Amino acid sequence: MMNVNTLSPIAITKAALPFMKKQKSGSIVMVNSIAGLLGVPVRTLYSASKFGLEGFSKSLRSEIKAKGINVTNIYPSYV
Repeated sequence: MMNVNTLSPIAITKAALPFMKKQKSGSIVMVNSIAGLLGVPVRTLYSASKFGLEGFSKSLRSEIKAKGINVTNIYPSYV
């Protein structure tokens, strides 16, 4: 679950980021979850994986905002 929800989006972002930096623009959109903000009982690993993606996104946003690249998190409701 960590590979799918956290490490894969990070790897894809790291692969695309050099191109976005070169063109000085771009948008990165992360599909996160409310479980990544609040934590959900009986979904501990899922919540942890989404918390990781949330932390990565917020940190990345502050690092690359000045380079013209936007980072957006989407929080769909429970499915």
